[in-house]
Amino acid sequence: LDMEILILFGFQVFYNEGMDLSNLPYPKEYLDMMKANIKKLADDIGISLKLSEKLPNSRLALYLSEFARKNGKFDDFHKLVFDSYWKDGKDIGDQALLLSLAAKVGLYKNDILEYVKSEEPKSELTKSLKDLRQYGINGVPTF
Repeated sequence: LDMEILILFGFQVFYNEGMDLSNLPYPKEYLDMMKANIKKLADDIGISLKLSEKLPNSRLALYLSEFARKNGKFDDFHKLVFDSYWKDGKDIGDQALLLSLAAKVGLYKNDILEYVKSEEPKSELTKSLKDLRQYGINGVPTF
């Protein structure tokens, strides 16, 4: 299934998604400052975070989030994905993890495969990114 989904998408990775943080083209000091800022924001509002050492390729998570929205499961799916990344430090670019989370909220593999085979998720994401760029947003998540 994992390879089947990868082949279906045929997408290029956004920017540096999927890379270990240590391999990103930024000075270590910048990455340390970024992590410290995120940790401070979380501490200020009382959220416990476990930051991943990998910048996930979030495209599949975004596609499945839209699928969950269309099936009335967005809030539950979003919470599981959010907690997996921010609280558990998991790679939300991992297809097996995402399919497991989708199953927990009652979304089925065959339905997901049918959805991702269509142009709809790519079209929806492209439109959303275009809309967000009008507000100066060029990455997700954003604040």
